[in-house]
Amino acid sequence: MLSRLLTWLDQSGTHYWTVAWVTFGLVVALAVVTTLFPSPRRWWHHPGCFGALSLLAILAFRWPVLVYNSQLADPDESQLIAGALTLSQDPVYWRSVDGTTHGPLADAPLLLPRLVGAPLDFTSARGVSVLLAWVTVLAAASIFRSRVGEGWARLLVLPLLATFAFTHNWYFAQYGSEHAPAALLALGCALLLTATPAAGRPRHRQLFLAGLLLGLVPFGKLQLAPMALWAATSAAAWVGFLSGEEARHRRRALAALATGAVTGPALLVGLVVATGSGPDFWDSYLVNNLQYAGSRWFTWRETPAKFLELSEVAEGFSPFFFWVVGISAFGFLGWRRFDAWYRWATLFTAGLLLSAWYATMAPGRMFMHYVQLLMFPAGLFGGMMGSALLQAETRFTSDTSRRMGCGAWLMVVVLAAGLAPQILWRAQTDFPLRNYYSVTHGALAQSEVAREILRHARPGERMAIWGWMPTYWVETGLVQGTRDGNCARQLEPTPVRDRYRARFLADLRRLAPPVFVDAVGGDNFSYQDRTAHGHENFAELRDYVGAQYRSAADVGGARIYVRRDRPAEATPRKN
Repeated sequence: MLSRLLTWLDQSGTHYWTVAWVTFGLVVALAVVTTLFPSPRRWWHHPGCFGALSLLAILAFRWPVLVYNSQLADPDESQLIAGALTLSQDPVYWRSVDGTTHGPLADAPLLLPRLVGAPLDFTSARGVSVLLAWVTVLAAASIFRSRVGEGWARLLVLPLLATFAFTHNWYFAQYGSEHAPAALLALGCALLLTATPAAGRPRHRQLFLAGLLLGLVPFGKLQLAPMALWAATSAAAWVGFLSGEEARHRRRALAALATGAVTGPALLVGLVVATGSGPDFWDSYLVNNLQYAGSRWFTWRETPAKFLELSEVAEGFSPFFFWVVGISAFGFLGWRRFDAWYRWATLFTAGLLLSAWYATMAPGRMFMHYVQLLMFPAGLFGGMMGSALLQAETRFTSDTSRRMGCGAWLMVVVLAAGLAPQILWRAQTDFPLRNYYSVTHGALAQSEVAREILRHARPGERMAIWGWMPTYWVETGLVQGTRDGNCARQLEPTPVRDRYRARFLADLRRLAPPVFVDAVGGDNFSYQDRTAHGHENFAELRDYVGAQYRSAADVGGARIYVRRDRPAEATPRKN
């Protein structure tokens, strides 16, 4: 049934666009109707109804990218999938998998498809990215709902929903290392903002959970640590200075938040130390990330211009970010009319947005997938400012017609500034990846290299790769034969190269994978010069491979070696 539906949608751009726009139109209509005619007893007023329709809207636009079961852009997604495949056999991070700039909580969500019996491939990974985007939308909606009710929450979250639904930028649609920690941050902020009311005692258990999630964020990607730190410290400041609260209640609330914030890191670091991975956690994750941020491609003085340049190449980002943030910033003109909670909350969201901008640009790289860190903070800032203006008008006037007029104007601004630029952009873009599903029916693509590898090893066995081609693990279902998802640190002439080369060779000897692939050459990612980067340049590795492996094939720019105890082919294959 699903296959026939997708085939029908794939055969015509008209089919695709009609279903996608009708689905999104229903979401907008439901938000507007619920705002204008609140009826809590109606089934369509239930948050679950809007949540389910929001998920369908994201899927209605994104499904062609999901079922395109092949690598899209850079190999980051492949490396994350390969890490998850490996962790399913050996769950000790930094012993079995080293994510370089990302941590274990970036890989962990990719194990979810395995729990429901689904294969771990590009389609299931992108399905997880959709779920994490959806969770982020629901987190924002829950914040707005706690302040202005169901109808306005739906309306205020529409710009954020649209940017997640409309995007077909490959760097956004594929599963990336930003998705899981960004969702953790969104959930943590939702718990914080709904646990720190304008009046009454803060909710201690909720603050503990918020601290727990925020404390885990850096273990997804250390780059988001400034965002998590801002969220936790600004919430602690609000709780600490709540008026009318007895000191002991403030202390309990602060203790709950702080305890949660240290519990997650303490447990994970304790596990790392207990499994003997402490040195790799310290050197490979903490020190490596600091060195990475220190080797910027451009100066801080150039950063604003580089951000504008990055925003332009990140398709679909500018129509969301600059319109939402630019229009919402005018809301500060009504600052004097905000109550105490909204003054703190708008500063909280503005600070989160600034910390997200810092986190995006701190590495000093022109990687467009970094701007995803700004999506939730921008959507939250816009929605919070709209919510504050609505509440201010409610507080300072009893004139029903004036209040209704203010609400009408706010609705127009949200729809015009938050949605119209995005809709205009999306309507002018082409239908992505049309006619692929009708041919492939979602089957995992396999390169000639992958097919050759599977002549010598079975899915679930190990394979070591020299170079930067983790897609071969995904295409074959084999798992990593060393903890490295790429060999950049073994190949680049840095002071730590010898250390990581020695670790690579030690892993190779310890795990003895049946297949070793030198993925330097041809059209392989990043490294094509065998003279400069082939495994022969590492003398100890050259000798070990020569002694333990035999050459099986040279195909597609990859040299494939098979352990000598495996059955031999008659003659090695070459291009």
